[in-house]
Amino acid sequence: MKNTLADNKQLFNVKAIGDSKTLDLLLDGEFGVFAKGATTSVAAATAFAALPDEFRFIAKLDGKVYYSFDTIKKSSIINVAESPYVAPAVNIWEATVASSECDCISAATLRIGLDEESLMRERGLSWVNMDSSVVNAPTELTSACDCTGNPTYDNHIITSELFSQVNNSESPFYIAKVRFDVTGLTTYADDTARDAAIPAPVGGEIVLNTADAFMQVYDLATTAWVDVASLTGYFTDKAAITAFITATKALNTDSNDVTDTEKLILVLEGVPATARNYKDLDVNYIYPRGVRLSPAITLNGDSGPSIEFTETQELVYEVNAGADLRAEEFECMSLHTNLNHYPQLSDGIASGDLIFQFENGQTYSSINFEFSTDKVNRNDGDKRNFNVLLATDDGGVYAQLQNMFVA
Repeated sequence: MKNTLADNKQLFNVKAIGDSKTLDLLLDGEFGVFAKGATTSVAAATAFAALPDEFRFIAKLDGKVYYSFDTIKKSSIINVAESPYVAPAVNIWEATVASSECDCISAATLRIGLDEESLMRERGLSWVNMDSSVVNAPTELTSACDCTGNPTYDNHIITSELFSQVNNSESPFYIAKVRFDVTGLTTYADDTARDAAIPAPVGGEIVLNTADAFMQVYDLATTAWVDVASLTGYFTDKAAITAFITATKALNTDSNDVTDTEKLILVLEGVPATARNYKDLDVNYIYPRGVRLSPAITLNGDSGPSIEFTETQELVYEVNAGADLRAEEFECMSLHTNLNHYPQLSDGIASGDLIFQFENGQTYSSINFEFSTDKVNRNDGDKRNFNVLLATDDGGVYAQLQNMFVA
């Protein structure tokens, strides 16, 4: 028979590595590497090169002792894979709404394509869902393309409206934000430093104030500095965007492009989705937890110019969430040990003796590898493969496992 990929997999939740300990001194949660025939585990600092030629794993968990499937020959270890915990990251896209053909914008249509696992399962053969938000410019923007020289103001109004439309839809998959490019803005330590440097501010002047941790704009109508955005330029809400537009309107509608402020940037972010708690007999568990967006904007009807978005952050799925390792543990339930044993009642409901090592809500880093052993007929050269997963929620223990099993 040919050698096959490991079908038998054993998982260990390594809380700590037993350092040169006899079996009776292993603490609950400790994991030891014992040379064949030895009664004392190897030192926790042992590197792969110094591992015994043959060894077994012995671990304690919940007061019980668990052993590796078989004796492991170091020379048979293959396909070692390190898998550190990876935090999820949402998909982010940015665009500046402006027309290269004409200054005015009378309408904008925003379409957002969605690639999301639960939608695929819910809608069968539909792999992509498309949402759209149609925004008509307010009456203060001219309805005809007369190129009046107010492209920045047009941008501010349309971006503000798109922000409202997207967030008012209360989509479970994405949200909108608005950002101002703060590059080049002067930073002041506090109000006193700002007022000393700018004794006579002009309407629409913009600064960064580190004491208040805000981007501020001077409103000539109220003769006051107004907090509108964070130090990185993200606006706090629609009221802050409106206050910014009002304070800078005179600069952006005076037909003098030189005095215009920067255009606003529309930001679309996927909504972060946390891992569900994995439950016994949860046969429909879905690993991907996030949405990939594909947005686009068309100006002044379908025949108008299009605005392309730039992806500023790719979607990153969470790796080694506790719920995922618990799901994998369920798939690897085996009669070889109580640790991975799945006792089941006649009606298919898990019995109270079911034991899980991995916890929902935790994050783990892991080492995977395969090893081979001789089958019963040792003289025919046939082998059987096993897979081992050693996972830990402790960064120091993970570094020890890397040192020990990654050559």
